Amino acid sequence: MMLLTRHNSSHRLNIAFSYTAREEISRAVRDVAAGVAAGELLPADVSERLVERCLYTRDSPRPHLLVRTSGEVRLSDFLLWQTTHTCIYFTEVLWPDFSIWHLFAAVFSYQRNYDTIQAARADRSRSRLQHPTHCPTSGGADSASDSATPSAAESQTESAPAESESQTEPAPVESSESLLTQSLAEVSEADGCSGVQKFLRLLDARRWGRLEALVADVSISNIGSNSCSGVTASS
Repeated sequence: MMLLTRHNSSHRLNIAFSYTAREEISRAVRDVAAGVAAGELLPADVSERLVERCLYTRDSPRPHLLVRTSGEVRLSDFLLWQTTHTCIYFTEVLWPDFSIWHLFAAVFSYQRNYDTIQAARADRSRSRLQHPTHCPTSGGADSASDSATPSAAESQTESAPAESESQTEPAPVESSESLLTQSLAEVSEADGCSGVQKFLRLLDARRWGRLEALVADVSISNIGSNSCSGVTASS
C-alpha cells in the first residue's frame, strides 16, 4: 500500500448527510430520464456508466476498502452501487473506539486479499472490453469499462494469502493493469461525445443551483429566527 500511494498528494473528503444509496441511485435515474425527456440525451446514450456519472460520488473513485464497525454485518444502505466490488472489513469495535491499530488490521486484510482484488478487477475489465458500447454517431456516449472497480471480497470470508512483490506469478496484476489501460483509453474516447458532456455540465449546474437555493433558504430562516429572538428579548 505504501508503494502504491507514495505519490499521493491530496485527498477528498465526502460527508454524507441523511444519505441513502437507494435515494442516490433513484435520483441519478430521474436525472437521466429528465435529460432524455428534455432532448438533452438520446435513449442510446443511457448506460451503466452514465448512471454512475450521475451519482453523488461521480468525482471520486470507487472505494477499495470499506470498514464497518460495531459488529454489524451489513451495509445499511451505504454506497451500494460503489461497493459492488469492494473489500469489506467488519469489526466488532465501536466507531468511537476505532484506533490506528484497528485501521492497520483493516489495511492488512485488504493486503491479504490484494491478488484476489486484482484478479476480479481484471475479469471485470475483460468482460467489459468483450462487449463494448461505442458512442453513437449522433453524439451519445457510453463506456466499455469500469476503470475504478475493485474486487468484491469480504474480509471474514476471503482467505487468499498475500503475495510478496517478488512473487513468481505476477500475471493477474499485470493483466489487470493492461486491461485497465485499454479501458481508460475507451472511456476517454467515449467521454469526448459532446451530448453527454453537455448534459453532465447542465446537471452539475442544476445541482449547484439547488444547493445554493437550499443554503439561501436556511440563511433566511436563521436571520428571521434571530430577529424574532431579538424582539422578544427587548420586550
